[in-house]
Amino acid sequence: MIQYLDTANQRFLADIQRTQRRQNVAEEQISSGLRLRVASDDPDHVDILLATRAELQNSRQIRSNLDQYKTEVDTAETTLQSAVKALERVRTLGTQGLNDASPANQRPTLANEVVAVLGQLVSTSRASVQGRYLFSGDTDQVAPYTVDLSQPNGVAPYAGAVSSTRLAENQNGVRFQISRTADQIFDSTVPGKSVFGAVNALRLALANNDTPGIQAALSAIQTAADHLNNQLAFYGTAQNQISTAIDDGSKLELSLKAQISEIQDADLPSAILELNQTKIGLAAAYQAHAALPRKSLFDYLFG
Repeated sequence: MIQYLDTANQRFLADIQRTQRRQNVAEEQISSGLRLRVASDDPDHVDILLATRAELQNSRQIRSNLDQYKTEVDTAETTLQSAVKALERVRTLGTQGLNDASPANQRPTLANEVVAVLGQLVSTSRASVQGRYLFSGDTDQVAPYTVDLSQPNGVAPYAGAVSSTRLAENQNGVRFQISRTADQIFDSTVPGKSVFGAVNALRLALANNDTPGIQAALSAIQTAADHLNNQLAFYGTAQNQISTAIDDGSKLELSLKAQISEIQDADLPSAILELNQTKIGLAAAYQAHAALPRKSLFDYLFG
């Protein structure tokens, strides 16, 4: 009989400890909101949780980079739009200078206006974001161009890098080009496609009262305008690619957050129910145990 009571007490204590552990777990889940706080809470899902967290962190970094690239590309696209308008102004000045009703002595004045527009175009080539010259390629701390009317194209030689290796990366690891250099955009070596060259040619023709030269320059400006619009289209495509990548990244992050939540977050209604049940169970167990008859060894030997 004594052996039976000892076994019963041990079973009672073991049940109490198990119930208290369940109660502690429920209380911790309610207070922290987490089901998986340490590896021992759910060893089978720890590796999955860590891998998902790492993927989320990587996705956030990619999206942060894309946000920066978006600022750069948006600025470049806006800048080139202004360049297109400036070149249209040059065309208007050239057409005005070619007009038979325009007095010859007005052409030098128009040439001076063309110089002003050339300065605007050079300024657009020097567009920057956060201290980076957008069109200087990999040498982005150096302004690409300055006005120098003694040069054939009216500008000093290109000072930036000949290549731009700045690439954006989407959530799938696909990289795409987001920038071009100022010499590609404004001073192409392809015959007739140099914006600066066409503008300066018109300046010289107007200044020299050279009607055939004005006609030739206007033709070159049309070719340069087509080229500049193609560069603008490149940045429009880059804008679309970046926007798509940002949207895809946001969707991926929502999915990863949902996966993490499913693994680690506590089911609060279930935890509250578990806490209440363990409290009720403990109270009932203590009451039942207290109601058991208490006999000493003396009672069994001499009772």
